[in-house]
Amino acid sequence: MKNTQQDALRSLLDVYRHRSDLQKAFPEVETGDHGRLVQWAAGVCANKWSDPAFPILHGYEQWYLPEHNLHLVKGHNPAAAFKTWDQTEESLEDVEMRIHDCVPREMLHARADAYLDSLSQHFPHAMPHPGALVLEIGSGVGYIMEAVDRRFQPRSLIGLDVAPAMVAKAQQRLVRDKATIPAQFVIYDGITIPIESESIDFIYSVACLQHVPKPYVYNLFGEMLRILKTGGFAALHLLSFAAVKLWNGFDFRREIAQQLLGAEEHWHHFYCAEELSYVLEYGYGAVHVKIVDTQDGSIWTSFAPSR
Repeated sequence: MKNTQQDALRSLLDVYRHRSDLQKAFPEVETGDHGRLVQWAAGVCANKWSDPAFPILHGYEQWYLPEHNLHLVKGHNPAAAFKTWDQTEESLEDVEMRIHDCVPREMLHARADAYLDSLSQHFPHAMPHPGALVLEIGSGVGYIMEAVDRRFQPRSLIGLDVAPAMVAKAQQRLVRDKATIPAQFVIYDGITIPIESESIDFIYSVACLQHVPKPYVYNLFGEMLRILKTGGFAALHLLSFAAVKLWNGFDFRREIAQQLLGAEEHWHHFYCAEELSYVLEYGYGAVHVKIVDTQDGSIWTSFAPSR
């Protein structure tokens, strides 16, 4: 699937501009509200009704599905969860301290290696081969990307992030530390990964998805399965519910309150093995699902697409 979401919307708007009936039915498009028009296009592609636009729109069918167009829903605003990661005024050094739990800079490479040690120990079958195309979700300032490059020698590394300021800090940090890795960065909206289907060999994420609201993470499971090649794997680190018990001084009620209020802080979301199994296997049809709950506040999972 080589077309993009932007191509799909562009073609739909072209149809709209040549159709007075659509202009009358969806006048809000003129103000930039495309939600109902996209729903109409999804219905055309699904043959819910006959329309002469079918030959034009059918090739973009995937991109008219609801899961790829949540950002068009009026009032949809993921910024409350993501904005804390997009602080342009912070220095690189302050960002390093904040996102790495105040671990000293000289220990961050060892910390990154430790995360990869855990992924490799739990899911040796899922690790990438040299020359693979590898994607990290929530790449921070790139320490784990460096560790992946040292350990697995990928052809290319993609760092995916919702925060332009964080990507800028990652690029700054790599220059500061004279790190030469085959890295590129992609900014996305937290919903649709702007990468071609069946194009990635290996996806990983550590110490990231725990801060993302669960519906977005569940949606990302589907996106990961879409962009993974046949034979590719995802391997992820999440927080388990054991953390609620084990973290000294953790105030669960305050955590929930700040999420309800939309506070710009580090949100925390917790998972259990049964939940991940049901969502991945029965919700998204993933195969080779393996889940490891280490009972120390972390839970790890790997999975692959069914094709």
